[in-house]
Amino acid sequence: MPRLLEEIDFRNPTRARAEIAKLTGLLPEAISTRIQVLLASVPEPDQALHYLDRLRTENRAGFDRIANSPAALGYAITIFSYSNFLSEAVVRHPEWLLQLTTAGALHSVLPVEEYKQRLKAFVTTAGVPAPLDLARFRRQQLLRIVLRDVLGLGSLSDVTEELSNLADAILDLTYHRIRDELIARHGVPRFIDPAGMAQECGFSVISLGKLGGKELNYSSDIDLMFAYLANGETDSAESITNKEVF
Repeated sequence: MPRLLEEIDFRNPTRARAEIAKLTGLLPEAISTRIQVLLASVPEPDQALHYLDRLRTENRAGFDRIANSPAALGYAITIFSYSNFLSEAVVRHPEWLLQLTTAGALHSVLPVEEYKQRLKAFVTTAGVPAPLDLARFRRQQLLRIVLRDVLGLGSLSDVTEELSNLADAILDLTYHRIRDELIARHGVPRFIDPAGMAQECGFSVISLGKLGGKELNYSSDIDLMFAYLANGETDSAESITNKEVF
């Protein structure tokens, strides 16, 4: 084990060895060795060790469950090495990582419909979802996408497609919830067609740029164009114009 520790490229080896001793002192030897092997395999072992120690300190139950799962431990040390942003999420929600240890969880590109179903299950309250809930859901799903990416389980086009599918699902649910709330308050937006009949007014969210091409990356903004079919107003006593609705 001392020889293995010497092979890990820590920036401060003396401090790192002390931290590993503290971290693994009460763990079975097999788990302690596994941690060191994994630390030797990642590009930022100091960062990975830091977050592993934080997980043990701040969420001992979560640390124990992850340490006793070879797959989860490997995923944790990988994420801890690659992303501060997602490492913070794992420290708070280690169950998100444990959910990814089920068979096949990382081995497919999820379509928009699957992300829609996951989002509906995640946002359990009715009405317009809170921005914080949407942000949590996005972090949870990014955890899976990043692991597929850095473990080589998905191609570049797979990753950008999934990031785009995730954005589409969040947009879709949010749009429909906002529309439903507005209709409940003001009625259905309508317009008069050439035959003089009142019709429901349609609305489109058009994805431009990288999202439109399903090439979204981790830091991309999304460029959207909104278009509604025609001028008119809603069909209730509390009516407002279609322009105000949309």
